[in-house]
Amino acid sequence: MVRPEIPPEMRGYYFDFNWSNERIWALDVPVGVVPVRDLAWHLDIPIWSTVRGEPRFDLHPRAVLKDPVSHAFHTERMLGADTRYPLELMWTGERFVILDGIHRLARLVHERAESARVRRIPRAAIPLIRRD
Repeated sequence: MVRPEIPPEMRGYYFDFNWSNERIWALDVPVGVVPVRDLAWHLDIPIWSTVRGEPRFDLHPRAVLKDPVSHAFHTERMLGADTRYPLELMWTGERFVILDGIHRLARLVHERAESARVRRIPRAAIPLIRRD
């Protein structure tokens, strides 16, 4: 799959490779906890798509939280997200960025949770999770 161009507000810290969530989940990485507020900035970047199945990078998760009816697909995914699973993070640029778990984060924010379970995937694992 060809990735669309990354929006300007995501350049410099978003990932420049495709990855396999299944490979991430298979890694033996400890689970930690971080405040949800430390990850909430993810809700203000256009990480989702307004067109199901097309990676457009044109929808901010916060827009879904503000208007769930207009974004039924992502609202369903958010409300169905199992927050027992940790968010998968990787350091890139100058911060930890979510590789997998934006819908879980949105649900945690929706439910006003104070903390999130996370796994910090080391950059050394990129060859193990890369999908080209």
